[in-house]
Amino acid sequence: MLISNKISRFNNLLSVKYQHFKVFSTQVSFEDAKSFNEIPGPKNAFQFMQLLLPGGKYYKISPSELIKQWRNSYGTIATLPGFFGVPSLVITYLPDDIEKVFRTEGKFPNRRPLESILYFRKHERPDLYPAGAGLIVTQGQEWYDFRTKVQQIMMQPRATKVYIPGIDGVACDFIKKIREIRDENNETPADFWETLTLWALESIGIIALDTRLGAMDNPEATKITELIKIIFENINKYDFEPSIWRYYKMPGFKRAMKTYEETRNELRKYIDQAIERLEKNPTADDHEMGILEKLIKIDRNIGVTMAEDMLFAGVDTTSSAISAVMYNLAKNPEKQEILRKEVFSILPDKNSKLSASSFNNAPYLRAVMKESQRMHPITNGNVRQLDVDIVLQGYRIPKGTDILVTSNMLALNEEHFERAGEFIPERWLKNNTEKGCPNAKDSHPFTYLPFGFGSRMCIGRRFAELEIEVLTTRLLREFKIEWHQPDLKYKLVTINIPETPLKYKMIDI
Repeated sequence: MLISNKISRFNNLLSVKYQHFKVFSTQVSFEDAKSFNEIPGPKNAFQFMQLLLPGGKYYKISPSELIKQWRNSYGTIATLPGFFGVPSLVITYLPDDIEKVFRTEGKFPNRRPLESILYFRKHERPDLYPAGAGLIVTQGQEWYDFRTKVQQIMMQPRATKVYIPGIDGVACDFIKKIREIRDENNETPADFWETLTLWALESIGIIALDTRLGAMDNPEATKITELIKIIFENINKYDFEPSIWRYYKMPGFKRAMKTYEETRNELRKYIDQAIERLEKNPTADDHEMGILEKLIKIDRNIGVTMAEDMLFAGVDTTSSAISAVMYNLAKNPEKQEILRKEVFSILPDKNSKLSASSFNNAPYLRAVMKESQRMHPITNGNVRQLDVDIVLQGYRIPKGTDILVTSNMLALNEEHFERAGEFIPERWLKNNTEKGCPNAKDSHPFTYLPFGFGSRMCIGRRFAELEIEVLTTRLLREFKIEWHQPDLKYKLVTINIPETPLKYKMIDI
């Protein structure tokens, strides 16, 4: 099946939900719309650079803050001129526009690639990627063929269930690690983020390779998480910030290429070991095969590339997500206690093992996860390159234009979510009847897309959610979580990661 039934049902649900309050502005034909050049914003790269240089209005502000202030300066649609080979962007701040952009996608949704990684895989070392450059960087038919082969395995609902015992084992070991490293005040150390990334690497190792890496006590694994950190910094520097590497390969860019190859080689050692083990001891007929084993039966090279991408993409992203869950529960102890009651129903005995049925009835846990993702999104939005000419807010947007859809930022706005600055998991509950409690159903569905939309929706969504569900359950079964530090701040390094030291107070219960 080329496009999963789950995605289709999700898209249909959004469409049906939205009929209640769809309020598109009066439609204007492309021919009658205002010209692209009339869209507010700097008219060229020189004007844009003046705003970013010393003395400029946006000098030294973060990319996230720039996107927020752009709306204040230019309104709900604006241009962001490109330079040094980075294409220009149109930024939209309206949910109607976001829906229109996503719903006009064709067979091959085009997302701005991670160009530095694409360059490494296509030009520096194409010999290492005989099955193609992989999902995270390819476009068009190449992306479609790769996605079609892997999604029929990775997006099945039952695909996650086989990993619950392994993920649970990692979470239990993480609980022990917390007890080892917290101080006399029961606070985690300032470098707790590094420990979280090792938990995430160990967890995604279970899923990608069906094996334990020993990451939390393995210096070699620490090397992998450090390399992944450097890669995200390089992506931010060479893909999103102005850089001349597209014209001249300066020494820093060459070092980045060496880092990409070193990371690939480190990951490949674990992947090769996993494949060798699977070939020597294949899964018995009466047991469910893991993802890697299924993929290498289709195409060994696809299995290798997909495993590499899962290990790379599944560390800092999941770590950031669980850090937000912990922080929001610590800052809202009354919500933590509500969730703990649900956790006790899942694990009456803390020594019990989690199973495939453990999360069949965990609505508040999922509500907490959604609310944390709303308040602390991993990314600020998505970029799509238009397949067709469209009109947004009365302006012509020609085919091939890159559109930044700011859905994740809109979810933090009072215009779209009532009491947006408050952590209210109840807004996501289906049976939300509490008087005065906001309801997420009243918000435009395209203001909350933490995993994207359509056929380019994050293929690892189910696995990330499973890891967070399991660890949150284990944490609340063992600890009361408190926060006695300044408010948690995030920084954008390709994705949003904590900037504040993660000094949670973990009190045994």
